[in-house]
Amino acid sequence: MDGVIVERRVDSDAVQRLRTYFLGFGFDESVALERLIERALAALDPAERAEDVVAQIRRRVEVWFIDSLGLAMAASVDAEAIGRVAFLLSDAAQRWPQYFLDAEAPPVEMIDALRLAAPLPIPHPAVTMPEQNLSPVWSLGPVRQLLRRPASKAPQA
Repeated sequence: MDGVIVERRVDSDAVQRLRTYFLGFGFDESVALERLIERALAALDPAERAEDVVAQIRRRVEVWFIDSLGLAMAASVDAEAIGRVAFLLSDAAQRWPQYFLDAEAPPVEMIDALRLAAPLPIPHPAVTMPEQNLSPVWSLGPVRQLLRRPASKAPQA
């Protein structure tokens, strides 16, 4: 199947936006890219706006990376960004284009390559020391008394 079928089903703006989006994953203008776009759009309503189509595909990509990379802490991690870096570094778009966003599980070799290339997420900063009051807690009374005392007279010779 080629991209012409996709363009008839869905707004051409949505197809162009998806093409640009997937080029950012290392795909080149090829049959693999057209098949990926077709696969990504298969379950979507063709009458949807381009922005909605791209948003749904981005969520689907994020879920695919969470499942594939085993990102258990998905709420605090940008799975799409980590997955994209891993996808680019492992050259997955050239090595395994047919498995990206496929309903079937990707091959173990692909998963291993993605996990090896994935950067580690940065942990959220944790409070390591309780907040402390920096106001002076000592009494200034004795200091004031020292400053108010008259200077003692020097002994006379």
